[in-house]
Amino acid sequence: HQKYNAGLAQAIAKHCSTMNFFNIKDQNIKKGLDYTKWPGRFEILNIKPTIIFDVAHNNDSIIALCNHIHSLPKKGKFHLLLSIQQTKEISKSINNIKNIFDIIICTKIHDKMYDANKLSMKFQPFKNLTIEIFSNSLINQIVQTLSPNDLLVIAGSHYWGQYIEKTFKNSF
Repeated sequence: HQKYNAGLAQAIAKHCSTMNFFNIKDQNIKKGLDYTKWPGRFEILNIKPTIIFDVAHNNDSIIALCNHIHSLPKKGKFHLLLSIQQTKEISKSINNIKNIFDIIICTKIHDKMYDANKLSMKFQPFKNLTIEIFSNSLINQIVQTLSPNDLLVIAGSHYWGQYIEKTFKNSF
């Protein structure tokens, strides 16, 4: 879906150029897109095991994330660490999540988020569903259980950013 977004940005830039709002050359559009980095959108944090951070937090973004994950070669188990705001609607994406991930871990990282127990109820029945009380070391604890061929996706909110920064020493 990011290709679609990039195409839309390119079309808008070209349209603005034809309307004489500004003049931007095709090579500059391409260069801008080539250098665009979008933290928290399918951001690969680690390889072996593969760890991906995506702020997907509603039906459309979660479905897009699941579709992308589904396209990846599967060698190990696919894990999802999830915390979602109570105001977000995800009912249409539940089956996508259940069909892609082998293990779903629900937690609550902020007061605005679903209680982990309530969030886990959305995935019932699902055999490999766990509820974890959030702590600053939760991500590290989960990473320690992964095999080199496993995949961990951390998703559900921008609120993960500060914990991603601390754990993986990157800038969100």
